[in-house]
Amino acid sequence: IRRIIEDGSWVDEGWIRRLWAGLLTTCCSAGQSASSDLDIVGLFSPLSPVHVMLLKAACTRAKKTFTQSEKVYAQPLEFSMEDIQTITRIQSTAKLERDIHHLEMAGLIEPAARGQSMVTARKVAVTPSPLGLTLFARWYGHRGRVDEFYRPEFWGNLRCSHQ
Repeated sequence: IRRIIEDGSWVDEGWIRRLWAGLLTTCCSAGQSASSDLDIVGLFSPLSPVHVMLLKAACTRAKKTFTQSEKVYAQPLEFSMEDIQTITRIQSTAKLERDIHHLEMAGLIEPAARGQSMVTARKVAVTPSPLGLTLFARWYGHRGRVDEFYRPEFWGNLRCSHQ
């Protein structure tokens, strides 16, 4: 809890502070593992607003697949470089390439086999990983199983949507 308050308090953007608040909510639940909470906090702390915008867009737009073992996976997702520039409000393709690579290295989006620079690519793979989907659910204060967060019946019961 202390780390969430310390790391989240410096953030200027109100929308990112709300994500920290959602994460704080998930960490305050009984029966949760403190080490898994620290892992999630450790993933979120080094993310810049651009990283968060990209991951939010990918998690929101990706179609989800559910397994019998209560796991959730994102189906492959690609954005055009123009889409990414619109989402992030960043025009530098070199910077965006570094930001996407950072999300891949953090394990938040699936690594993509790239034969060319993203600058010249028509589509850029941004498929959220299961870890990225977990972080997204925790940003919104979801304390239960991650697959429940993404199931339509969960949102139907709440009569709202995270998308």
